[in-house]
Order: sequence, then C-alpha cells, then structure tokens
Amino acid sequence: MHPETIVLALDLGEKRWGVAIGASDTGFASPLPFIDAQNLNAAIEGLRSIARSEGVGLLLVGLPLDAKGRPGPKARLVLELAQEIAKKLKLPLAFWDERMSTREASRALTMAGLRARKQKARIDSAAAALILSSFLRASPSIRKAAIAFQPEEA
Repeated sequence: MHPETIVLALDLGEKRWGVAIGASDTGFASPLPFIDAQNLNAAIEGLRSIARSEGVGLLLVGLPLDAKGRPGPKARLVLELAQEIAKKLKLPLAFWDERMSTREASRALTMAGLRARKQKARIDSAAAALILSSFLRASPSIRKAAIAFQPEEA
C-alpha cells in the first residue's frame, strides 16, 4: 500500500452498509452516507461510483471478531461478501477488527447531541469511520499484513 492510498471502509450489515473514506497519508477518516444493502447489485454499483470518483486504492472491511479476537458468527458471511465486492470493484481487500465499533460510534454520536432515533441513519458509517481510523493509525507493516486479497488473484 502506497503512503497516499485512498481507502474505502465498510461496516457490512444485513440492511445497510456503513461507508467511510480516508487517506493513508493524512490518517483522516470521514463517514459517507450509508448504502442500502437490500439490493446487492445496486449497493455494489454505489460503491463502484464512490471508488471511481475518489480514486480508491484499497477496500477495508470490518471483520466481526468475538471477545477473544476470533472470527464471530457473522465473520464467514462478511468474508465471502467482502471478497465478492472486492473482486467486482477490482480492489485489494483488507480486513480489520470491528469489535466495539458500533458501540463507540453510538457513544460518539450521543456525545455530539444525537438521540438514539436520529443515530440510525449515521451509526453504520460512523462505525466504518472508526474502523478506518484505527486501520490508518496502525503501522504500515501491520496495514500491509491486513491485506487479504489482491485483484490479480481473481
């Protein structure tokens, strides 16, 4: 991964995908509007549009791990879906621990003055931004080790 890589981060859910974007050289992560995941093809096209317009060079997906750091019950589904998305977008794919990201995002949104009902539209992308921030703060060698898929392998 080059120092100036634009990273698109996802927090994959059944109904919505949280989305965030950031740059490895600045370390900043910004949430984007969530993507409705109920139509898979439309959702992937939405990601393709973002990836093209922003010059994305890496797809980062939050991996649901349990308290001991092992893949949780949803991990297999996330792994399969993330690989499908990365192949269709022709982007390298990295996974990152997403434990507690939604809870932390809710806490941050509450501190910003949003009540629980108003958080629904923002929480998934806020979680994606937290996942991305954590990834961007990691050392380059750890970030490189997180890359699990290269499009040439497809």
